[in-house]
Amino acid sequence: MASPASYSIDDLVVGTSATESLHDQRGTLLVPSGLAITDALIATLRARGVTTLKSAKQSSPSASDTSDPDARDLAVSPVYSDKQKQRIRSSFQASTSAVESLVRSIGAGENIDLRDAERQVDNFINELVDDPDPVLASALEYEANLKLAKRCVQFSVLAMGMGLRLKIPVAQVRILGSAAMIHDCALFDLPFTSRFPHQIRNESQRRQYLQHPLVAKQMLQFADRMDPEINVLVTQVHELLDGGGFPMRLKAAQIHPLARILCVADAYLTMTSPPKGCARIVPCDAVAYLISGASRGQYSAKAVNGLLKAVTTYPIGSIVELSDTTKARVIRSDGDDFASPILESLDRRGRIIRLKDENLFIARPIISAEMHEVRLPDAYDSLGQGLDTVSV
Repeated sequence: MASPASYSIDDLVVGTSATESLHDQRGTLLVPSGLAITDALIATLRARGVTTLKSAKQSSPSASDTSDPDARDLAVSPVYSDKQKQRIRSSFQASTSAVESLVRSIGAGENIDLRDAERQVDNFINELVDDPDPVLASALEYEANLKLAKRCVQFSVLAMGMGLRLKIPVAQVRILGSAAMIHDCALFDLPFTSRFPHQIRNESQRRQYLQHPLVAKQMLQFADRMDPEINVLVTQVHELLDGGGFPMRLKAAQIHPLARILCVADAYLTMTSPPKGCARIVPCDAVAYLISGASRGQYSAKAVNGLLKAVTTYPIGSIVELSDTTKARVIRSDGDDFASPILESLDRRGRIIRLKDENLFIARPIISAEMHEVRLPDAYDSLGQGLDTVSV
């Protein structure tokens, strides 16, 4: 795709990739360098009223503007539109179907085509670039009857959200998302009651679970157009920097930098997105555990920082009580001020609270009985039943 100083979005060619970062008239980043140009991206730009794009060299934001997506205008529509939510919901449904179709192809011994999964990954990247919070809110939403295919999509979206917030190249974000979406394909051979680390399993199922990253690599070896880097990541999702992970007990420098991001995303979801019948760790406790794990040398500090940038200390969807006893739900992050997200009052519907602008702070998380939530010390010991010392 050519990159003139200024041009119409009609010049965008579907199937190509941006050769440099592209901005609107104010200098707000809309299309990162390397991002795939898709019909969905162009539709999103049109929906935002964008008609002209400028290269980074030509854009000239005013002193009050910035091209940093962390500093987007948070005063504008802090709750998500119905149209936006429906579009994201449709993407989750399509991605879940893509995972299920891939698993069926593997089981039937058919040629494995990853193009559908890759299309879904690109769609999510476009959504995350446009506005990450509603996409991550959907990915982190508690689902009482969670299925493994949906979990694969949650994992993919969270990992990509972390990668983008860490500002890694879009091509690498795409690899992150693809590896996360397919890495659990071997677990579909296990019974429904043994596919998640929380569930009790017999010794044979336990061994199968611990070997599933290596089995997945074997299953995917004949996939068309498989990036070799994805093969590596699939095997390293559960490896910890201190050597306490599985299946190969790799340490520090042996672990791919992108696998370190996947490890943190997977650990967070293991705690906060459990299968039916298992306790859910309160999200802020899960974040605290991972921060502690980084200080103990288990998790990458950079990857944990990416999680914080993506979901904040009190992740999107968390219910909290403020210092004035107001009960509120976290609806948006607010730049890198991890302890001060944007909230919507539950006591007075429609009231949006930006903690930075008010003399308030979050006093405590509120436990949801409906979500089977518990504080970390009360449930962590039983989190990895059947995995012994290699639990996440």
